[in-house]
Amino acid sequence: MTATPEPHEPSSLELQNQLDALPDDAARWRDILNDVREAQFKAFRSGTAASELIAAWTATVDQMLRSAWLKRLPADAPAALMAVGGYGRSELLPRSDIDLLILYEAGRLDDIEAGLSSFVTFAWDMGLEVGHSVRSPAECAEEAAADITVVTNLMEARPLAGRADLAD
Repeated sequence: MTATPEPHEPSSLELQNQLDALPDDAARWRDILNDVREAQFKAFRSGTAASELIAAWTATVDQMLRSAWLKRLPADAPAALMAVGGYGRSELLPRSDIDLLILYEAGRLDDIEAGLSSFVTFAWDMGLEVGHSVRSPAECAEEAAADITVVTNLMEARPLAGRADLAD
């Protein structure tokens, strides 16, 4: 009888190797997330500082979202993936929702719409609770002028993947 391996938190390199080798099967990606969550809960119960675990969980989600993005959109796609809200501040808890802003180059949304839809669907299917908005930089400016909470979200935004120049 083969023993079931103990869930563990993989290093960044181990995680990337796993993600690169995985087929586009959201259930397998979800298994990795669940293993990392379980390892973190165990580490917390053993006395690991919550701040250390939050940073590690944020880094894991960052890496998984980057990999999922790159599997669905070409490197030169006219779009950028941004973390916003608590996630943008790198304060992501294991059961928190994931707030994302997808910036796209004005007039180019049709070029990438299928890839963006596939990305968001995959993120949900792998077990992340994603809240997202899709806007051009000009649309972000319009929204920010109308709603101060949008300004706060944009101030805390950080790039994850894609064209970081769109965030400038």
